Amino acid sequence: MPGGKALPSGVDKNVAEKLTKLEQERKKLEEELEKKMEKKRAGLRQWERGERESERDGLRSELAEDQVRVLSGEVGSGSGTGGTSY
Repeated sequence: MPGGKALPSGVDKNVAEKLTKLEQERKKLEEELEKKMEKKRAGLRQWERGERESERDGLRSELAEDQVRVLSGEVGSGSGTGGTSY
């Protein structure tokens, strides 16, 4: 109401100040936690990407070794063509 008084909240001023400080601290801790979690998620994405690249490179290496064996005549039926082609 215009010109009226605010009703007392029933909370002591010191308690209200402590609650305000605790709320600010809670927000600060939540922000710090969010930053840490984002950093962790980014690290996990990088780790998973590295695992995929490593697996891919391993498969490429195996394919290249198989191709060298085929071309060198180590694999095949002896027909002189180097065996099975891919």
